[in-house]
Amino acid sequence: MPGLPRTRRLDRIIGFDSPSPSPATPAGLAPLQCNGTLWEHTYSKSRFTVYSVCSAETVTVTASNYSNDGDLDADAIDATGKYLAIEIPCQRLPTTSEALTTHVCDGIIPTVVPDVLVPGVYDVAGPNVWDNRHNWREIHGAAVRLRSATALNDVNAIPALPRVRGG
Repeated sequence: MPGLPRTRRLDRIIGFDSPSPSPATPAGLAPLQCNGTLWEHTYSKSRFTVYSVCSAETVTVTASNYSNDGDLDADAIDATGKYLAIEIPCQRLPTTSEALTTHVCDGIIPTVVPDVLVPGVYDVAGPNVWDNRHNWREIHGAAVRLRSATALNDVNAIPALPRVRGG
């Protein structure tokens, strides 16, 4: 779109902040904090191998959507160029029986459903896990902050990754 800046900086956080380690932060922004509350609202934790209860990194998000378990899911590229799934639990009412019967989202679903994540560069903080069901690395229970959005004409320059999964 003509006239739009190629990137824009936002201080937008999805998820919750609580004290824990965080990455180097751009000037003027508070460090992004991990939030154990989000991990507590993850169902079937046995499907994960936990590498770290709090990991913070900067990633490039390529696509995002809502899954049936109520999580906001995003496909991302980490600093090494590898695929990384980002999951923010319980951002809308789940519809899967597994999530509903465990009541993991009770009392945490936002009253206003956040937008999906636009393609761009994000700070993420949360548990660094291996998803044994899907065979990929995730930051599951993530708090995220947009550093810069990818301009519409730059989206095609992002390398192709597996499509956003649905649950």
